[in-house]
Amino acid sequence: MPSGGYQASCLGCSLSLGVALLTCSHCPTADGARYLSTYETARCPAPAQLDNNNGHLVCSGLRNAPNLPAGGYADSCQGCAVDEAGEQLFCSHCSAADGRQLFSSHRLDECAARTFDNRDGELVCAG
Repeated sequence: MPSGGYQASCLGCSLSLGVALLTCSHCPTADGARYLSTYETARCPAPAQLDNNNGHLVCSGLRNAPNLPAGGYADSCQGCAVDEAGEQLFCSHCSAADGRQLFSSHRLDECAARTFDNRDGELVCAG
């Protein structure tokens, strides 16, 4: 089983498709409910680890590339970088309000301020 904090809260966890998909049948939420949650383990490379965020398996500890555009997104998005052409900011894991992590990207030339925020898992231009 992949390491991480989810092991202390999620029950009924197993790997399928080799080690490609982690499925936990009962991950607790803040209100005490329990959800089925799955995660593609390759999306969370070491040293990052899997955790439970309000019933969703999430990856924590992914590093961002250096020299990123400014903005509050860096507090709630992980795995961020600018593409090789210098045209697009992308983050592999941006936190949404419900606890999920979503892939998001934004073209740099479409944001005059070059400052970005995370709005419910989506990169948006700030200002």
